Amino acid sequence: MTAVRTVFSCNDASRAAAPRKSHPGPGLPAGLGALLLAILLLAILLPAPLTLAFSAADIDVQRALQSLPDNHWYNKESRSYNPPSVSPQHDNPLRREGWLAPPERQSPAATSNGNNWNLPGWFAEWFSTVFISLLGVVLLVVVALLAYHSLRSYMPARFERRRSPPAVTIDPARVAALPFEVRSTADHPLREAERLMQAGKFNEATLFLYGYLLLALDQARKIHLQQGRTNRMYLRELRESPRLSELVEQAMLAFEDVFFGQHAIPRERFLRLWERLDEFHQQLSSPATDSLPSPMKATHA
Repeated sequence: MTAVRTVFSCNDASRAAAPRKSHPGPGLPAGLGALLLAILLLAILLPAPLTLAFSAADIDVQRALQSLPDNHWYNKESRSYNPPSVSPQHDNPLRREGWLAPPERQSPAATSNGNNWNLPGWFAEWFSTVFISLLGVVLLVVVALLAYHSLRSYMPARFERRRSPPAVTIDPARVAALPFEVRSTADHPLREAERLMQAGKFNEATLFLYGYLLLALDQARKIHLQQGRTNRMYLRELRESPRLSELVEQAMLAFEDVFFGQHAIPRERFLRLWERLDEFHQQLSSPATDSLPSPMKATHA
């Protein structure tokens, strides 16, 4: 056992005493080592300058912010950013429920009190109230005038004031030649016809209106008024004035319906005769044979 330990000890001593053999292989270049050493030194020394640079940058930013004028996005006292005030966003119920959605309620700030004149105190309210009232009155007057003129154009018999037409001077002695009896109280046939028309007695008014036409034609020497002569005879005397004959014929037919037929004359029919009195007076003063062409004259002849 002792001998074995002696042998191993000798072997170890011989191995230690024996020279080591060098193995040939690639070595580390001297330049690469220097580069690694420089990088190591930079890594150790670099954080200190960077910290100084960042501190200097922070100081410059703070000075720049302090030099700014007052604004709504930066608070100098707290040195912080003020978030902008944004109105809350609400979902429109129309997007979810369609046309069945209830109407949105307006905020009190959205409602207007009607005072947009920028006038002080009670005067602004008084002025705006008076102005709106006057504007409403003017609009009502304009609408009323438009309605009146429209109705007057379409219904002149109801909305136009009837003025008395210029009456022809009548010889009282010729009234007895009319085909009907005239009351002694009637001073003028046309004025009596107007009075009866205003009283709503259109049958009696038709008689006096036709009597006035005959008296006016006799006064203008268009016909010869005489008892015993018929209405058709008077029309034949007017054949040289066709338009005048047509006016007299319409009044004659109404007269015959009342006097002979005992028919009631409607208000509208009498008003049509009354409205043509101006035309009758114009034709009465115009010369004969100037209203219809020659074929119409031949027909009447």
